[in-house]
Amino acid sequence: MRKANNSIQSEKICRIVPPWNLLSGGLAFLVPLMVYWLTLAPDVTLEDSAEYACAAKTLSPAHPPGSPTWVILAHLFGMIPVGTYIQRTNVFSALCVSGAAWCIHHLLWRETRRWDLALSAALVLAFSRCIWGLATVTYNYPLNLLFITAAMDLASNWRRTGRPTSLAGLALIGGLGVGVHHLFILISPVIALYALWGRWRNLLTQRVLFPALIGLLLGLSVLLFLPVRMAQHPPIRWGAIDSFSSFLDYFSRKVYKEAEGGIWYSGSLTDSLRFLAAFFRGFPREQGGLLVLLAIPGIPAFWKKSPLLALAAGGILFFNGPVLLAMGGSTYTPTSEYINRLYYLPATAFLAIFTVFGWDAVVKWLPDRIYFLDRPGKNILTGRTGCPFLSSKAFGTALVLCAPLFPLALNWKACDRSDYHLAREYLENLLISMPDGGMVFPLTNNETFLLAYAHYVEGNPRARLLDRRFGWDEKEAPKALFTAWNVGQSSPHPLTSVLGAVETLPRTILYQVFKTEPLEGLERFKVMEAVRYRISSHPADYPCLSPFERMIFAAYSAYYAGLGAYHHLKGRIDARDQAFEHAEKLNPGDPYCHYLLGQLYHETHTGTREQIQSHFTEADRLFEGVYDPLDTRFYGITRDMIQLQMNAFKEHPLHLPQTEKAG
Repeated sequence: MRKANNSIQSEKICRIVPPWNLLSGGLAFLVPLMVYWLTLAPDVTLEDSAEYACAAKTLSPAHPPGSPTWVILAHLFGMIPVGTYIQRTNVFSALCVSGAAWCIHHLLWRETRRWDLALSAALVLAFSRCIWGLATVTYNYPLNLLFITAAMDLASNWRRTGRPTSLAGLALIGGLGVGVHHLFILISPVIALYALWGRWRNLLTQRVLFPALIGLLLGLSVLLFLPVRMAQHPPIRWGAIDSFSSFLDYFSRKVYKEAEGGIWYSGSLTDSLRFLAAFFRGFPREQGGLLVLLAIPGIPAFWKKSPLLALAAGGILFFNGPVLLAMGGSTYTPTSEYINRLYYLPATAFLAIFTVFGWDAVVKWLPDRIYFLDRPGKNILTGRTGCPFLSSKAFGTALVLCAPLFPLALNWKACDRSDYHLAREYLENLLISMPDGGMVFPLTNNETFLLAYAHYVEGNPRARLLDRRFGWDEKEAPKALFTAWNVGQSSPHPLTSVLGAVETLPRTILYQVFKTEPLEGLERFKVMEAVRYRISSHPADYPCLSPFERMIFAAYSAYYAGLGAYHHLKGRIDARDQAFEHAEKLNPGDPYCHYLLGQLYHETHTGTREQIQSHFTEADRLFEGVYDPLDTRFYGITRDMIQLQMNAFKEHPLHLPQTEKAG
């Protein structure tokens, strides 16, 4: 009887919402949304964003595990007839992250009754770099973060009130979350344990168990979208789902692993440790520099307020960090390390809570140790010795609310995509490079997803991919075949498994594919075409250049380097120098330009010994600093090829026989 009365009393308390909480809850949602609106990407962006926009537009499963929940919701949101389609899906991400911030606010207010702490934590979460960056583009991670925070909020409400609707809502969110991303599955044991710890007996009653089971089954039913939609032959198909085993292969991402060649899943223990080091090293970048160190005193401060919730938040950090890294087994490279940051959104979100609690602990500790010589007495309002103003509640609240200003100020430039047109420019330049009837054999996501976006979202018939995943009919033979990656000596040519013996020749920013070897050595650059590309941005314009952005600048740089080689062979020295200067500006520090210049000077006998030696030496020096086996910036050259040219030049400085082909 006493337990029932306590539950009723707790429910009554939870229904009493002070005006300050209503206001702060509104700010927790509206302030991030306003910031996201100001920094929202106006157009298509790189990485997987273009592919997700295609999936939403065509109602096709995205790459495994398919993300059916996101695809359905984004498709419905994209039907709103305002703005372009990509702008709608970008706004959908902003709304999801703003909703996640509100859920964290609601969760913390319920647990602490401190609206200032709740608002500050919600805003620190919203302005963390990776979270903010994903809130301004089309992606499924924002919806995943919303479901995780909403599940924690519902679990807290269930613990305090015992209402069956809260647990049923939690089960529904859990089922739908499984259909967004595997991260939710990884975090779900922590959420379930938090909800049921000390309350599991309440679950055994009929009025609680049945609604929860119904909610879970309804949520999981979204997975039926995958086989049902696949049977209808949608435009985008990452494999067939015609049996239960094929469904498991798709949902477990086995299909995706095989498509990527397994390189992401061949890491060692050393790779995992390097990822773990990067995981912890990245926290200051995410949340306002040294502010994140306050998470250390924030752990005991949070524990005092809500021990079980603090334990659950720590569990999410652990499962989303070390456990995920141990399970991943990826090869550590600069590119894969960058991509792995996307997986840590839940950890980043709940770290914000510890950080703000640590900040609050410092705010409480500091005034008692600041004294004015003429005011040594006790504070009349608080009864504490020290400065009356610094000890006041209003000043403490103001200081707590200052915490989000650190990540807001430090991350604005890195996350502001309001003037982001790099992907659009690259897409237009790709289309300029393609003749009518030509197709692109895709090897990198930049070209694959952008051309698919142009075809399926914008309806451009010239954007065509020789790829079964994106609607290519094998009966349709292209008039000309191109690829965006000149794969040479650095790795096995992936086209050989499809077309047999082939050769790729540089023509534009795309390389034309031939089934014979029409040209050798430097002669390959005689087929280059001078194209007027629209390139309005440079690497220096991006404070945090991602590997995917770097690949685009590297593609531009390689084109102009090849064009410089073409002018050199034609005897156009001024045009050659302009092309190589342009290549160097578009991709500073790339070894390819130096390698190619050294080879040109040497094999055409047009450079001095010092010039040739300096270019080979510089190419060798730069290669070590930028090497990434998952990166396409080297265009078929390896460290061995550079050193081979260096050694050959030392032995035969004037008459070097033809050796390796240039990339």
